[in-house]
Amino acid sequence: MGLIIEATDDTPLVKLDETGRILIEGRSLPENVALFYKPILKWIEEYVKIPAQKTNVKIFFTYYNSSSFKCINDILYKLIEIYPKHPMKIEWLYEEDDQSIYETGLEFQKELGVPFDIVEKPVIEEKKEKLTIRSRKNNKTYEVTREYWNLIVRNGRDKDFDILR
Repeated sequence: MGLIIEATDDTPLVKLDETGRILIEGRSLPENVALFYKPILKWIEEYVKIPAQKTNVKIFFTYYNSSSFKCINDILYKLIEIYPKHPMKIEWLYEEDDQSIYETGLEFQKELGVPFDIVEKPVIEEKKEKLTIRSRKNNKTYEVTREYWNLIVRNGRDKDFDILR
């Protein structure tokens, strides 16, 4: 049986199915990382016991925190236990301007020893949109992306700033 976890502002979309399709996509900064990733790791542990004939893994993070990275690392290292007995391909996607996620993909590509593609995706337009804001505390101005502004709002810090444009 598969596992689907819908995305939220702070957790990725997760689709795992016994036919070998594994997708993790979005932002990963859950309040309780261990709790969020526990059912995913459990599913992966069961999957590797009787894997599909071919496994296709697609991972596309727009952001992740260090605790999430640890869990993704655990997931990938567990999955490669089935290779080469069962064919596997991993696609690591990153947004064209995200050097950090790109470099993480390069590290995994070198370490894992399985077919591993690193795929560049264009940045979605909302992320390119910039806002100029001014801090009410120090009167400094900053240029931030719309996505970063949304993170400020979610963290309740928007009252500390004025939007200039």
